Amino acid sequence: MTFTPRTIFLLIFFSLLTVSGFAIDELLYIGIVAALLLFAAICFEFWFMPNQDQIIVWRKVASKLALGVENSVKIYVENRSVSELKMMIHDEPPDEFAMRSVNFEATLRPREIRSFYYEIHPNHRGDFVFHNVNLSCYGILFGLIQKRYIFSLLMPVKVYPNFKAIKKFELTALRGKWMQSGTRPVRQFGQGTEYESLREYSPDDEYRNINWNASARMAKLITTQYQVERSQNVMILIDAGRLMGGVSMGLSKLDHAINAALVLSDIAIKKNDNVGILVFSKTVQSFLAPKKTRTQLSFIAERLYNVKSELVESDYASAFEYLRQKHKRRSLIVMFTEFLDRYSSQILIHNVSVMYPKHLPLCVLMKDHSLNMIVNQAIESKDDVYQKAAAAELLEEREQAIAFVRSHGAIVLDVLPENLSSEVINKYIEIKNKNRL
Repeated sequence: MTFTPRTIFLLIFFSLLTVSGFAIDELLYIGIVAALLLFAAICFEFWFMPNQDQIIVWRKVASKLALGVENSVKIYVENRSVSELKMMIHDEPPDEFAMRSVNFEATLRPREIRSFYYEIHPNHRGDFVFHNVNLSCYGILFGLIQKRYIFSLLMPVKVYPNFKAIKKFELTALRGKWMQSGTRPVRQFGQGTEYESLREYSPDDEYRNINWNASARMAKLITTQYQVERSQNVMILIDAGRLMGGVSMGLSKLDHAINAALVLSDIAIKKNDNVGILVFSKTVQSFLAPKKTRTQLSFIAERLYNVKSELVESDYASAFEYLRQKHKRRSLIVMFTEFLDRYSSQILIHNVSVMYPKHLPLCVLMKDHSLNMIVNQAIESKDDVYQKAAAAELLEEREQAIAFVRSHGAIVLDVLPENLSSEVINKYIEIKNKNRL
C-alpha cells in the first residue's frame, strides 16, 4: 500500500499548518484536527481495501496471431468485494508489438464484471509472451491510498504469417473473380485437358472443342468443357538470405513472401494440388514434402511462422540439390527470392537450369519502394543528384538481371509487395489453365 500524491500534499500542508500553530494557537488546533481526520480517512480506506482474492482478472487473446494486422486483446476484471472499487488497469503485452494504450481507468460496483479492449499489431513472426496484468485500487472515499495487485497471467502466443488474408483470396481465386484484387481475370474452364461436362456451344468457344457426336444426337452444336488438371505438384521455395531482410510497407520481404506462400498453399490445396515447402539460406532450414491433405496447410504454417532472415548469402546450389534428392516428380517451383544484379541472377540461372525442363520454375521478386521513390523525387541538392543516379543505376542493373533470367526460360514475377499474393495466385491459375504443368 502507498499514499497517493493527494495524501502526500495534504500531509505536507497539515504539517506546515501545525508548525505555524506555534505562532498562532488557532492554527495549531486546526492542524491537529485536520491531521486526525486525515488519519481516520486513511484507516477507513485501508479497512475497505479488498484482498487480492476478491478481484478476479483474466485475459482473452488468441494463441495464434496474424502478422502485420490488428489482433484483439480483452482484459476482464470482476469485483467480488462488497464495496465499490476505483482502479487503474495496465496490461503487459510483448514489447515487440505495436499497440495503442494498454492503460484503463474504471470504477466497478460490487459483483460487477467489466471488460477492456485494445488491439495489438505484431511486426515480427515467432514466439512471444504476454506477462502480468497490474491493477491499482484507490481508496473509496477520497483516493488517499493506493494498493497494487499483480496478476501473473503468462500467456505464450505465436505470430504466424497473415492467415487472415486467406479468406480474402479464397473465394475469388476458386471462382476466378479477380476484379476485386485489381488483377486481370483468367478463365477457369475450357483450357485444361480433364473432361468436365458437355454444354451448348457459345460463340466464345473454340471450334476444336465442339463435340460432333453429341451435336449430331442433339441436333445442335455441343461443346466439351474441360477443367484444369488436379493432383499436380507445387513446390514453394523461400529464400531466407540477407536480401530478403529488407523492409517494405512495414514488413520484411521475407514476411511478405511467407504471407503470399501461405495464401498460395491454401488455394492450391483447395484446387486438389499437392503443396510442399523448402526454406533455405546458406543451408536448407526446413523441408516439407508436397501433400494435399487437410492438415498440410497447418503443417506449412507451423514450419513458416518462426523463420528468420539470416545475414548470409543464399546458396541456391545446395537448395536445388536438396530438392532434387527429396522430390522427383514434376512440379511448379515457386521461388520467392531477390537479386540485385546480373551476377547474382547468373548464379540463380545456373542452378535453375538443373531443374528445367523437368520442373517449371517461377521466380517471384519484390520491387523496392524506396528506390523508386528516390528516382522519382525532385532534386533539391547536390546529394540528391548522386542518390538519384545511384538508385537509377541499381534499378537498371536489376531490370537487366530480370531480363537475363527470362531469356533463359524462367517465368519471373516482379511486383510490389502489397500486390504479391494476388499476383502470385493469378500466375498460378494462369499456368494451370494453360496446362503448362
